[in-house]
Amino acid sequence: MPAKNRPLQAVMMILISMVLTSCYAGNGTEYSDAAPSAEAVSLSFVYSGGDPDRSQVMQEIADAFNADHPDIRIQAIPSSAGVSSYEDYLQNLNAVGEFPDFLELKDPEPYIKAGFIAPMPDEIIDLLDHPARFNGSVYTAQLASSLPYAIYYNKDVFQQAGIAEEPATWSEFLDICARIKAAGISPIVVGGREVWHLGYWSNFFFGTSMYADNPNWNRDAAAKQVQFADAGIVRALSDMEELWVKKYVNPGWLYTTDSDSATELANGRAGMLYTGPEALKTIYRINPDANIGIFAPPDRKGRIVINGSERLQGFALTSEAGKDPRKRSAFIAFMKLFYSPEPYKRYIQAGHALSVTKDNMEYEAVNPLVEELIAISQNPHAVKVQLMQQYWASNAAPEGFLDWFLGMMQYTLATGRPTVEQLLQQADEQWAKRNYKD
Repeated sequence: MPAKNRPLQAVMMILISMVLTSCYAGNGTEYSDAAPSAEAVSLSFVYSGGDPDRSQVMQEIADAFNADHPDIRIQAIPSSAGVSSYEDYLQNLNAVGEFPDFLELKDPEPYIKAGFIAPMPDEIIDLLDHPARFNGSVYTAQLASSLPYAIYYNKDVFQQAGIAEEPATWSEFLDICARIKAAGISPIVVGGREVWHLGYWSNFFFGTSMYADNPNWNRDAAAKQVQFADAGIVRALSDMEELWVKKYVNPGWLYTTDSDSATELANGRAGMLYTGPEALKTIYRINPDANIGIFAPPDRKGRIVINGSERLQGFALTSEAGKDPRKRSAFIAFMKLFYSPEPYKRYIQAGHALSVTKDNMEYEAVNPLVEELIAISQNPHAVKVQLMQQYWASNAAPEGFLDWFLGMMQYTLATGRPTVEQLLQQADEQWAKRNYKD
């Protein structure tokens, strides 16, 4: 699913509390039966536990490391259920004095700016293919590169509508929509009850009309060199609106959840779903026999524009832990094991992801659709962009802007008010207002 805007206020509460309590003790949960020796160095490590397959592999890697390093103890702690967000989980750990020595960060920028993250050791940077830099320095090591968003389609629905080929142009895509509608089936299913789901489509059109031609669009917008009201962006968002106006989207989209959208596709009540690779598990859990294909939608220029460039989020070592030579050395040793061929291959396979190391290792995908996603990602003609909320530093989107925009876009698609042109004019005003600093 698309990432939400970073909860900066919660992050700053963590950082302020750290200063007041100096709580870098690393009192994490111990998962190994073997007690560390008196001379052993112990590091607590927290990561997002949302994906059980990914969590299992991460824990196995930590256990294998501990078994091979009796002088080091990695306390691997996945985020627990029942917390509204990963940032909330970090905040809760901090409240009880258990903020870790190193961790997965989904929004590192506030931590970096506050000086709580140490620069990444050169030994780890040298393993990465394209490490993300913040003001010229590397602070994080990306865990993996996400597979691109794509359109999943029900092949049985396509056959019923007499469609034999995937579209190569935007006009061909619209023709496919018209033919599926004529067959009495919703061409596209959208889980619009959860407003973030609209971000799949809005990020596609932002990518094609903004970031594919100007990766620094966010920065230029802050300088008022570009704007949402520019003709190309108006046209792109009008193309998005057209899918609703022509009733190519399921009639109950406003009351359909993200998981419901996968159900509609899997059971043949809709022809297409634009989503991320995490939907695969849901689709085949609902209907193991679903006959699903996949393609990346072309833009008006016939280009394939996909998410997939380097990201700032990833592993991070706290500044306090980085000051301890033994902890720093232990962190480097663990990271080297994580990125070594066999463990890392298992990790990216479990997460349906791609390698970020210089080895650029490949793996055998369990699901053939994952192989197709990998092929889309490796297409030399594909233009890779970030999602709006994934840019950082001077190129970061204003705090809260995307949440505001998706809420307004939902209203526009449901009621036609404000118009797309009016919405984009308001977007320019909101962008400038949220970028304003005294």
